[in-house]
Amino acid sequence: MAKILQYFTTWYRETKVIDKRFLKFLKYYLTQASLAAVAMLLVLILVDSLADAALAAGLGASVAIIFIHPSNPTGRYRSLIGGHFIGIALGALFSVLIFSSPMSENFATIPWLSDICLGLSVGLMILIMAITNTEHPPAVGILLGVALQPWQWTTFVALVIAVFILAMIRWTFRSWLRDLV
Repeated sequence: MAKILQYFTTWYRETKVIDKRFLKFLKYYLTQASLAAVAMLLVLILVDSLADAALAAGLGASVAIIFIHPSNPTGRYRSLIGGHFIGIALGALFSVLIFSSPMSENFATIPWLSDICLGLSVGLMILIMAITNTEHPPAVGILLGVALQPWQWTTFVALVIAVFILAMIRWTFRSWLRDLV
């Protein structure tokens, strides 16, 4: 056992693969990783319609920001909530345009037209987040996830609940969270 520990210690010092603060702040690393897992589990259990990969990925990336680097400006409440609401609103707008507008037949017959539309939606979202100081990159995944499917109120409600769950978890554990990077 001593040889294994010695090997690990030597490997740890030489490779620099593992953050040198890891062992010093082991409690924070383990606690915040556990809280992140619970937060994502709650979001996925309580918000059943998040089976869509883009929506789950967007919320999962938000969880990562909140629990790995909580002091990052993109993890502020303003950015977390504001960015996601901009993504939901623009996603709804482009979803209606692609699937329910009089132009929807054009989108069905000319596939690259929807690609242009989605590209423009991402550019517009970046502009609006920058203007409103609500930069939250994972919200772009929410925008695309909402825009790529026909608009449903249940998706809107599920996403709003999920964002508020994340904000409440961040607020509840705000005094215990530390930057891990």
